Amino acid sequence: MEEIDDIVTDIAQGCAGKGQRVPKVLAAFIARTILESDPVLFSPEKELSNEGIETLVRMGIARCCQKDDPALETIKMQVTFDSTYVRYEEELAQSNEARANKTKDLIRSIIGVRPKGGTDFETLTALYRQIFSYLQFVSRGQGGLDGKGLSQADPAAVERAVERELAAALESVFPRIGLKSFVLLGAEEKRLQLEELARIVTGIRLFNREQGKGGAGLDHVEDAVATTVSDLREALDAEVAEQHEVCTRYQETLVYCHLRKPDEATAENLERWAQELANRRQYCAYLASLAEDAAASARRVAAQRDAFASEMDELQGMVGGRAAVPKEHVYPKFDAVAAAWFALDEELRVVESRVAVLEELHAFRESYAATLGPHSAVSRQARLEGPPIQDEAAPSPDKPEDKPEEDPEDFDDLPQGDEGGPVRLSVETTPEFMQLPLEYQGFCGWTCANKGGLLLPGKPGLGVVRYRGAHYVFASAEALRDFFKDPEGARQGVVAAATKRPELVHLLRLQDQYPGTSIAKILAAAASKRAASRGGVEGQRTAQGGAAAALLAPPVMKDAACETPLHFVEKNMDPSYEFNEWALRRRALRLAALKKSATTSCQTDASSYRRDNASQVFLPKISSTQTRKESGTQPPLRIQYLQGIRGGANKHLAEVSKVPPLPVGRVELFYEHPFRGSEDQAH
Repeated sequence: MEEIDDIVTDIAQGCAGKGQRVPKVLAAFIARTILESDPVLFSPEKELSNEGIETLVRMGIARCCQKDDPALETIKMQVTFDSTYVRYEEELAQSNEARANKTKDLIRSIIGVRPKGGTDFETLTALYRQIFSYLQFVSRGQGGLDGKGLSQADPAAVERAVERELAAALESVFPRIGLKSFVLLGAEEKRLQLEELARIVTGIRLFNREQGKGGAGLDHVEDAVATTVSDLREALDAEVAEQHEVCTRYQETLVYCHLRKPDEATAENLERWAQELANRRQYCAYLASLAEDAAASARRVAAQRDAFASEMDELQGMVGGRAAVPKEHVYPKFDAVAAAWFALDEELRVVESRVAVLEELHAFRESYAATLGPHSAVSRQARLEGPPIQDEAAPSPDKPEDKPEEDPEDFDDLPQGDEGGPVRLSVETTPEFMQLPLEYQGFCGWTCANKGGLLLPGKPGLGVVRYRGAHYVFASAEALRDFFKDPEGARQGVVAAATKRPELVHLLRLQDQYPGTSIAKILAAAASKRAASRGGVEGQRTAQGGAAAALLAPPVMKDAACETPLHFVEKNMDPSYEFNEWALRRRALRLAALKKSATTSCQTDASSYRRDNASQVFLPKISSTQTRKESGTQPPLRIQYLQGIRGGANKHLAEVSKVPPLPVGRVELFYEHPFRGSEDQAH
């Protein structure tokens, strides 16, 4: 980035050394056009070498220092107009933002006052003074683009008169006794009441001004803005008509030279006249843009002036010579009068900014020596011998002179409705024919591509051709037919012509084809830099230099894709949703019936203490042991008993121990019953 910034700085300094002041924005724009016009010398895939940088700087200085060059003057006009327009728009936005911030601070300070009670007179007095300061700031308006009022009276005397009138109006609308109820309101309610109070007080002062009994410091904005916008429209209309005649003269002469080939129609003269025609068309396009803005401002001014006048007339009829009028009737009128006056004051600043832009544009009215004046021989010859401008044929040297232009009805042989191909639209088949957006600002692209950048307006009477979502018009039937044969070739021809003549990029609105040479891009970058720095004049110069470097740098390319499903799956489904109205009615009736019903119960002797009981228990866990060998065991069971307790043959006692035999797989205990045994009694 530092290297690119150095290139722009070197070009600007080199031009300054030759006595030519060149802004860094223009230097970067010229350098970028040089890079794109010669991809062989300056490859976009390689970094610039030291030799390439020196060559670029030398070519940029030579290009910027050219004199009496209509193409260079067109580029300068484009950069100057866009930068001036953006600068005044930024000034308006910054002024409005500063005023809004000041108003918010005043309101915030008023809302932040917290009296200790109704007897805190000191705090209430300070609050009343803050409200007075707020009204003093808001009710003045902005008074023009420079922020100064239109009145030339003594400032000190005007200030004293304004304070007296504001104090009287404030005491009449919002007396001090109302502060006690005001402090009890919420923050939002306080803000709304303050804004309404400012409009009502301003409306009272405007009414006093109309009555000749006050209104000090309030300019007659409604008259000033009407006069300014009217003068601007008259100047623009006269200049547009004048430039239209100049463009018509150039167009007639160039068409005549291409058809008849007089001696003056050399290649150098044709190229020079085509450049001068492009310069005049760009100048005329900027005038038309300002005329559109002026017309829109005139409509807004007319609407606000009518509202102001009607409300003021109703006020005068309502108040008249009465001593008192109900405030619920008169306060809305004061509010409406002030709202219209504030809108007119804001519109005055917009109109003044357009006047300033027009003054900047006047520097390019005669910035080069025109070689095709109204009294030149070839121009008079073209006007006498050439075809009228509305019936001119295509500027093709191969077309016979006596061949008339084809009628629009003769285009039936053109392919219609081919998939992906061009389609001719007509007034009969297209209802929105007059509202179709035209490519190349309505100029014939085929003529521009095949005749060295010559700009001829297309003829919608021949039909509008739709191709790939864009709409094209052509200056002749031959151009239309050739476009149907090779539409892509014609489009690429326009791009090639703009590459050789960079002034056509913005004139034909080809910024999408040349993203690196977009003036809007550099101005947006400069605005962001200024917003970030806010460092005065030096900071703005640094920001403009960085923005110029950003413009000179190659654009960053990215691959992007977006995939969407064919059938979207709705996930927020409501299972209780019912589309049938009668089903909803039945559900509503059931709910209504349930709300009217009541469930009752009664305890009787038969049902007393009778209920079903159930308990849930957890059964013991079944435990088992797993072994490697599955088999049964028969451990021996030893039985011990005493023998000879009851007497008999063996009367002596003896302890007997024996192991009885047991069957396999079963363990049992056998013993002899003591009453059924033999001599040996078992126990």
